[in-house]
Amino acid sequence: MNQTNIYLCGDIGGTYSRLKLYMNSTNEMKDFEILYSQKYMNNEFDQFEDILTHFIRETNMESFPCISLACAGPVINDTVQFSNISWTINKQHLEKTYNTKVYLLNDFEACGYGIKLLKENEVIILNKGVKQENGVKCCIGAGTGLGQCFIANNQCFQSEGGHCDFSPENTIEYELQNFIQTKFNKNATIENIVSGTGIVIIYEFFSIKYPKQVDNTLHEDIKKSNVKAKIISSSTDTLCIKTMELFFKHYGKEIRNSCLKWLPYGGCYVTGGLTPRFIDYLQDPYQIFMKSIFQDHLHHVISSIPIYGILTDELGERGAYAKAFQ
Repeated sequence: MNQTNIYLCGDIGGTYSRLKLYMNSTNEMKDFEILYSQKYMNNEFDQFEDILTHFIRETNMESFPCISLACAGPVINDTVQFSNISWTINKQHLEKTYNTKVYLLNDFEACGYGIKLLKENEVIILNKGVKQENGVKCCIGAGTGLGQCFIANNQCFQSEGGHCDFSPENTIEYELQNFIQTKFNKNATIENIVSGTGIVIIYEFFSIKYPKQVDNTLHEDIKKSNVKAKIISSSTDTLCIKTMELFFKHYGKEIRNSCLKWLPYGGCYVTGGLTPRFIDYLQDPYQIFMKSIFQDHLHHVISSIPIYGILTDELGERGAYAKAFQ
């Protein structure tokens, strides 16, 4: 086995860390094989290096030509301070510790590079549009947080657009905005609404506003669970349905905003960990998600932009691999 063609790549998110060993024995980026793969719960480790050391030990390999990591936070001066967990990763520190080359990418910057490695059965057309092969592309996706990026001339640019301010439209949403500002002592952001964390925040707000509608048994189950958003999004409970309607409304609006900001005629890719779970809802033109994207104002612009739903949660790892391969 030619070890120079082996890449340790990972997607380090707010909830999970996914690490893989990629092998490539040709000059074609798409000709890769995954030798080993593991997924870790971040809350079971004090810091990322504990996960990395654990993974390296499991592979029984002494060294790697490089380590390439997609990280859920902005990369500034070769350092990532994560947006939703209290971790920091420094490029020079990792290079010195593990004696190898290290690449750090924002997780959605990596998603942008990973687009070229998508398989046909991993993409669902949400809006056909009129695709321009050399046009600007963008990615937006809800997981633990809300990631965004755009791609121009094969270069991917990281973004922290998920942390832009939330814009309420009615009395209930203004109350939700105030609830978030009081709870976190900061401005309400769109990520506080459109994310797995956001689903939990919205439900908490509704449970306080409408106490008579609370199902006490379900409410206690949610409070005790480590997968609160999953329980809420799967439930037919009245408050859970209200929660998801508000979530999907603003998810659609944020996709619309991204399309208007970047005009991604090369494609808008809806990624993130929640997309595969909700794909049937997302592609239904009669649901609030699609209606929020295709509002009357500038409808002709949005309808001409190709929009895709991505069914794999491996895009970040593949983008980290693509960056290392290049």
